[in-house]
Amino acid sequence: MGRLHVLQFADEAHVAARMDQLRAATEQCPSYVLERESGFDAEIVGDGGDAQAIAGTLTVGYVDGEWKYHKGYASMGNVIVELFQTGIDGSTIDAAAVAEMLREHSGSARDALVSQLTANPPASSETPTAGDPSAPWSAWEMSTAAVGPIVLGSDLDTALAAVPGARAVEPEWSGSPWWLTAADGSASVGIWTDESGERVGSVTVGVSNVYGEPVHDGSSLPAAGGIRVGDPVSAAVTAFPEGTFVTVIASGEFFYDFATRDGGAVSFRTDRDPTDPAAVVTGIGVEDAKLSAPAVFG
Repeated sequence: MGRLHVLQFADEAHVAARMDQLRAATEQCPSYVLERESGFDAEIVGDGGDAQAIAGTLTVGYVDGEWKYHKGYASMGNVIVELFQTGIDGSTIDAAAVAEMLREHSGSARDALVSQLTANPPASSETPTAGDPSAPWSAWEMSTAAVGPIVLGSDLDTALAAVPGARAVEPEWSGSPWWLTAADGSASVGIWTDESGERVGSVTVGVSNVYGEPVHDGSSLPAAGGIRVGDPVSAAVTAFPEGTFVTVIASGEFFYDFATRDGGAVSFRTDRDPTDPAAVVTGIGVEDAKLSAPAVFG
């Protein structure tokens, strides 16, 4: 079994910090004891600058035997490429050659992307503009900048006060959204904060997989690109082409996710495998990933 992951981070500094950790772990763990002798026999290519790579074989020793995995990492700009291949069949690799290959191919991919973006640069992000709070909530547009009068990235207090007469319900536990409900009870939106709990990180409508969430007809809720809760997933694919179908096996959740070139994300929650022609949208979420704090490793 093998896999190749290409991970894009917020900036080059974040990638450099992650590669420093991987490099340190490689240098510190050529040999260690788990239940039996273990170790990471690896080669490092590069001097810690913009382009570097690590590759080798990880041996994990247990009382009843050992497992081997061939692993490789390469960094290039704000991207890390991860290579994984099981080695339980006794296979071996030339670690230095794999590391050099990863670094070379990552560089080629970056050069190709730079060339493509130079010829076709991303459109500049628009300044978030709040919608009319007096308009029906069904007329609000969900974008990666704002949902009606609720601006992503704004202070939570400002967002909760953006719709006069609306009722705000505080989350019962950390990690849950604030619920903002229209004065007539016809619609609700979930306002999710960033790690500080003080700024709007994302906004959702419909099903959010949260206990006690309000239920409303999709016709009364805001729409994203003309797509509403209850519409076929195929309509979302047409409106937001080249997205990604996602299945979360552990929780039995399904999504069709779309990302903009400037860091925005639109997620359509579905009632079943989104590739099923009968799948419908049960929830919609929007966020600006540039507002999110990068993950901290280690």
